[in-house]
Amino acid sequence: SELNPVDLQRFFTELQANGGAKGTGLSTSTVRAVRRYLISALDVAVEAELIQKNPARATKAPRNKTRDMIILSKEQAKELITQAGLVDSEYYSNALPVLLKLTMHTGLRQGEVFGLTWDSFNEKAGTITVNKALAHVVGKGALFQEPKTATSKRTILLTSHDVEMLKVYRDWQQQYADELSEIYDWHYNLIFTTQYGYPLSPTNFSRRWFRPLLREAGIPDSFTFHQLRHYHASVLLDAGVPVKVVSERLGHASAKMTLDVYAHVLDHQQDKAVAALE
Repeated sequence: SELNPVDLQRFFTELQANGGAKGTGLSTSTVRAVRRYLISALDVAVEAELIQKNPARATKAPRNKTRDMIILSKEQAKELITQAGLVDSEYYSNALPVLLKLTMHTGLRQGEVFGLTWDSFNEKAGTITVNKALAHVVGKGALFQEPKTATSKRTILLTSHDVEMLKVYRDWQQQYADELSEIYDWHYNLIFTTQYGYPLSPTNFSRRWFRPLLREAGIPDSFTFHQLRHYHASVLLDAGVPVKVVSERLGHASAKMTLDVYAHVLDHQQDKAVAALE
């Protein structure tokens, strides 16, 4: 039978709900990509006069599955950091707690965190500047790329605790590298690296360190590194920080995007508003 918009919409919904190797559903961005590719392919079919209309263009892009967003409690966040300091590795037991804390306190994307270099840390100003992201391309390895959007290039103010944490960590990393001598590679000048100074691979990092940490901390396996970013946003919004400020820290294209993603986090702010009026 011919493709029609109704069946295609059901197909996209099914992918989002039950797609993927584990049957747990594909991410919204992945399903949207499938829809874009299908639209492009069917446009070619229309041009070749194989079909009269492109039914995929009559479908709607799936919305973000905010109900599936897992936001850590403060207790879970603390436990995750605690477990990171207990891993069986001298290097990673020092590096992982700093990496996780900084991510939670800045809302950086994974590629942005992994791509941070020491020259992006301004100790005097107490800031971290995001001007690149680390990506791993098949066949090419680790590559520095431009941030996701123009607004992704940003300077984030750190807490005094985070500034001190990075200073202590930098001194420790230098001492560790000095002990390894030429074995440790300073070529990239990265803040977070493998134990020999090389860029972190997201896949290896997740398999070797992040997923085991989740199990030790009692956090659902469906939790992703990216959702540490959600933790940052939820803490700020819950504290009443203006959405525009949160949006700037996250590097979102607009405050509207922040509202769209975190609308459910703001639902209970109505209670605070009424309390303030009273």
